[in-house]
Amino acid sequence: DNLGLLAIQKGLINAGIDNLAVFPEEGIDARSWYEDQSLEELATPLISQAAGPQGENTIYGISAGTEDYWRFMVLSTFIREHLPKATIAAGGYHFVRENLVLSNGKRVMDPIEKVLEKSPSGLSFADVAIQGHGDTFVRLLSEFEGDVSAANIKGLYRLDSDGKVAGYGKGKFPTIEGIIMSVKERGTVVQEIEIILPDSCNNGCDFCSIIPWGSPFNEDTIIRELDKAMQGKDLSVLIFNNSNPFMTTATTARYDRILTELNRLGHAYCTQFYLDPGTLFERGEEVIDFLHRHNTHQVFIGRDATNARAAEAIGTKYNRVLRDQQQLDQEKKAIGAFTQKFGQKNLGIPRRIVLSYILDPFVEREEEALSIIAEMEVFRKLTDDKVIVKPQIGMLAPYPGTKMKERFVDLLLDPEDPYTHIISANAWKYEAGR
Repeated sequence: DNLGLLAIQKGLINAGIDNLAVFPEEGIDARSWYEDQSLEELATPLISQAAGPQGENTIYGISAGTEDYWRFMVLSTFIREHLPKATIAAGGYHFVRENLVLSNGKRVMDPIEKVLEKSPSGLSFADVAIQGHGDTFVRLLSEFEGDVSAANIKGLYRLDSDGKVAGYGKGKFPTIEGIIMSVKERGTVVQEIEIILPDSCNNGCDFCSIIPWGSPFNEDTIIRELDKAMQGKDLSVLIFNNSNPFMTTATTARYDRILTELNRLGHAYCTQFYLDPGTLFERGEEVIDFLHRHNTHQVFIGRDATNARAAEAIGTKYNRVLRDQQQLDQEKKAIGAFTQKFGQKNLGIPRRIVLSYILDPFVEREEEALSIIAEMEVFRKLTDDKVIVKPQIGMLAPYPGTKMKERFVDLLLDPEDPYTHIISANAWKYEAGR
């Protein structure tokens, strides 16, 4: 169900490479990784797919974000134990090049250096690491002849003969046919279709780790592929995973044309989208009209900050301009107005608003933190039989490659430790709050 892996798989097939094994073959309930089987047990079928008894002429591509980097390490160690001659390629948004230096002059190892670093036994968690999108991995497999020591592909990094990281640039999106989507059956007549279309955002927030990419397919292709996937179903839930789909009137119009045509073709659907609160303030009526016409039953709104101090600390921006207190207050009113109007058109089920906040470690007074909770409670109380408002909050996470990590690297407990660099953990020193 990883859309990035689906893109790579399609890219490989488009390049004429179809000798592939995908793990897992079907989606796995995340709970099974803790309750039923170990990750190693689930990965055992991978070992039997190797071309040679020790993994010769076999590449294992493992995708990881920062939150699941620990899973990457478990899988890598498992493969190394059973197939010492296999090649492991690390990819995903966690793996980026950085040039961070602490105030004491010590340079911080970046995620690519860490994953390629050899242990005293001479092994590393990966033989190559990929920065950017999946075209690099497609090219690697196209050109692979059992050895990656001389590979020279944009976005591919490895250790040279002196033990230093060699490589350059970021990979582009792979050339594919069709679109990237994951279909999940919800009974015999209902399905969920998770879709990722070309993604970009004008905001440039300091905490964002998204790598923009352009359009490898056109509207006609999107409509044709979705039309085919939606055949024979009474209802399709279309989940659009793009970070800022209503960024401009042009991007909004593009989604409108696609969905209007699917409606004309006789398909019943409801939709899910991400929303920027700045867009709600500037073009709220336009967005509401769109969401009502296209049966949107859930939106995710990144409120992020409630005051100018927090906005500056985390670097939340709108159209690349730091959100000041006036902007934040206008956005708060716009979210309130949106909540009241979102449920006015009956959908048959309550609509849902997920409202997300970021708790930064630089809060100067307890009252400021409590004010975030108070605002969350104000919006939560707007829940009724037509709209469910679900506020949520997470710690500021110093994701690799972000401007925010670069700004505050000296305040991290361990700048090289990915296990704390996630929203469910605390990466910050006590001094950050002073």
